[in-house]
Amino acid sequence: VINRMVDILSEKNPNYTFFQANNGSVGLRIAVSKLPDIIVTDWDMPELNGIEFIKQLKENSKTKDIPVIMATAVMITSEDLKTALRAGAVDYVRKPIDSVELTARVNSAIKISEYHKRIIENKNNEIAEATLFLIRNNKFNIQLIKKLQELYDALGIVNPEQENLFEFII
Repeated sequence: VINRMVDILSEKNPNYTFFQANNGSVGLRIAVSKLPDIIVTDWDMPELNGIEFIKQLKENSKTKDIPVIMATAVMITSEDLKTALRAGAVDYVRKPIDSVELTARVNSAIKISEYHKRIIENKNNEIAEATLFLIRNNKFNIQLIKKLQELYDALGIVNPEQENLFEFII
């Protein structure tokens, strides 16, 4: 099944790089070290099943945002789908693998992930700009306070809150 998925996806995009694991524990180590753009995992795997694999991915700060598609031939009910989605899968593919479905789901997951990354990057840029604005504004306020203090000192005002510094003509 893994080879079939690799064949399908590499036919559509020969630039993909694939990492394969024969069990969930190895898959987890590969995911942490390689940080792939997407993971397609089987539900039924030795050592660490697909649900536990996804849960551990989502608990790791390095891998939590990698989209995961669950593939299975056995766990195909709506409740099974719910279980996979609750664990952190973004989508679900039933076996036998249909090439059009697999390609569409992988492409969609990658596009959504890229869009999500761009949104986060834009928000981070906005936060950085806002922070710089606040820093500049703070510096201006400090300079303004110093100038006001100099003015108070020049006018001999000890407690500016008790003085009527401004006269208004109405």
